Amino acid sequence: LSIFLASTTALSTPPPGLRINHVFTAAFSRREADRLVIDGRVRINGATATNGDRVSAGDVVTLDGKPFALPASLLPDSSDIAASHIYLKYWKPRGVTCTTDARIPGNIIEALDHPGEERLFPVGRLDKDSEGLILLTNDGRLPNAINRAQWCHSKLYEVQCNRPIAEAHLRQLANGVVITTTAQRDKGPPKTLTAPTLPCDVRRTGSASFAIPLQEGRNRQIRRMVKAVGGFDVVKLHRTSVMGIELSPELTRPGQWCELERRERRIVDDAIDQAEGGSSRAGGPRSPPQEQSRRPQEA
Repeated sequence: LSIFLASTTALSTPPPGLRINHVFTAAFSRREADRLVIDGRVRINGATATNGDRVSAGDVVTLDGKPFALPASLLPDSSDIAASHIYLKYWKPRGVTCTTDARIPGNIIEALDHPGEERLFPVGRLDKDSEGLILLTNDGRLPNAINRAQWCHSKLYEVQCNRPIAEAHLRQLANGVVITTTAQRDKGPPKTLTAPTLPCDVRRTGSASFAIPLQEGRNRQIRRMVKAVGGFDVVKLHRTSVMGIELSPELTRPGQWCELERRERRIVDDAIDQAEGGSSRAGGPRSPPQEQSRRPQEA
């Protein structure tokens, strides 16, 4: 009996560290990561890696002879909250739908292809035709902390219109535009709002393009704004930052993701502190997101 219990305990306890191919899945697909190892391009502490090898904090991993950074969760000085919560930033490609519903083809969880078993969900939303930065986490406190308008967490977008846009139109966008949007609620019927958008600092980036920071999250807001000021269509909408967390330099192309680094985690902690009155650093309880947080408005 003691031998049986010992064997079942050993089987139920996962081995320490992270499988070597999972180290590369932030920058490569699973298949590509497996191929790197199979082709002998990966070394662990100087020895050629094989699929199934595991790495832990302190191991040196190289790809083609160059050091490759371990995920932040393996770093020895990771905070307690980082150990229990996962925070990722993802360059959402155009065509990916920001839903965790596995029945919907092209859903963000399927596209992300995260190797862990934790239940992740997107923080905020980018519509299917938009691309760029979106955060994913298993921390139910974060969506409300970021999406609550009173904390004024700015999100920066790069917008390309279908034809040149005049200075007068940019001034209208900066001053605020009256648009009608519909907010989906978890209880009761959808709520329709006709109101001006908040003033913002619009910066021209080309004859038909501009950058715009938003502190709101109204349904398809930017597309409705440019349509209202001059009948423009948006041909490309790209989000580059959320409350100071940026795509670059870690993410260089659509489909890539990585864990937040230390400075970015501090931004997350501060946002939760503001929303909860300073409880996040004490390791507040993890809870499922509210339904309204799982269905925030599109940009």
